[in-house]
Amino acid sequence: MVARQDGGGPEPGSFDFLGFTFHWGRSRSGRWSLRRKTAKSRFSRGLTALNKWLKAARHLPIPVQARVLGLKLRGHMNYYGLRGNSRSINRFHYEVRRLWFKWLRRRSQRTALTWEKFNQVLDRHPLPPARLRPSKGQLRFANL
Repeated sequence: MVARQDGGGPEPGSFDFLGFTFHWGRSRSGRWSLRRKTAKSRFSRGLTALNKWLKAARHLPIPVQARVLGLKLRGHMNYYGLRGNSRSINRFHYEVRRLWFKWLRRRSQRTALTWEKFNQVLDRHPLPPARLRPSKGQLRFANL
């Protein structure tokens, strides 16, 4: 990684690499630091794939859907859940819940599923919470 030596100047450009957008941002102390967030293309690609799976699997029982959705969410968070990327992780988690609600509403032609009923479904079959994975430094001292 290239570090900026000067503490000032205009913000340089950004680039995408391995599913992340690397960009310059200011640290709490006001210095420039290299930041990363989920690339827009990978974010939308993940949601599109999830939407396609939910559409195909809407006939499955809710516990099965919840289990598979949990695995997919956990995999996304394990890869993209790096420090500084919490905004993208939280947004992805929100969009997954919204998409699941959308496809559960389309399962029946009788009564529409409301957010209250959907929250009861989530209480019974919770999705993993949106979290960042621990850094290697945190893992190194976890067993002490």
